Amino acid sequence: MGLRVAICDDEKEICEEVRKRLLGIKPIYEITMYHSGRELLQEEEPYQIVFLDVDMDNLSGMETAEMLRERGTNECIIFLSGYGEYMAEAFKVRAFRFLNKPIEMEAFQEAVLEAEREMECTQKLAVHAAGDIFLISKKDIIYMEAFGDGTYIFLKKGEMIRTTEPLKYWYNRVGTEDFFQVHKSYVVAYSYVKGLRKTEVEMDFAKEMIPVSRRNRVSFKEALLEYAAKNKWYK
Repeated sequence: MGLRVAICDDEKEICEEVRKRLLGIKPIYEITMYHSGRELLQEEEPYQIVFLDVDMDNLSGMETAEMLRERGTNECIIFLSGYGEYMAEAFKVRAFRFLNKPIEMEAFQEAVLEAEREMECTQKLAVHAAGDIFLISKKDIIYMEAFGDGTYIFLKKGEMIRTTEPLKYWYNRVGTEDFFQVHKSYVVAYSYVKGLRKTEVEMDFAKEMIPVSRRNRVSFKEALLEYAAKNKWYK
């Protein structure tokens, strides 16, 4: 699933430009555009990334950011402005980045990818198990295994959580960018892959080898190499 992204700028052309650039980087972002800070603040469900114009009528971007922070949310706020003097003020509201208009593509892409990594590291999943609720980080999931109609989630610290939701549900929750379904009953995290054999994959922090189906082996190998190159596992 893509991150929820808000674009708030009273210039519709800027909103559309940012939207197109985002979709050019990753077409799965869930994007909503607003043309005033008050419109943005009416949305109750938090965003992970917020692009915010500094200089807007009625309610400025700085004032909007202050109100967002008062809610206790932790979105990555990326300010957009044609005036560099606002930069110092932006850090008072814990801005993630400050991009000058006109927006340079390289700086824009770097800000977006860094914001995404920041949110991925802090994102937690609410897992209901045996009447309890566990909050777990995606980065701690080694692999997931289907059992009947439910799923076992294996974590880095050696913990295992038994959930009643099917494997497909959890695969959709964690997304395909960092995970791959190697078998009808198994989903693994790329980052914990230790080695790929003919019919099995070896995982860090896991005692058992994970089976890889014959039809998924080639596509998994290709996806794993792509992930490794993207994350600079080797030169």
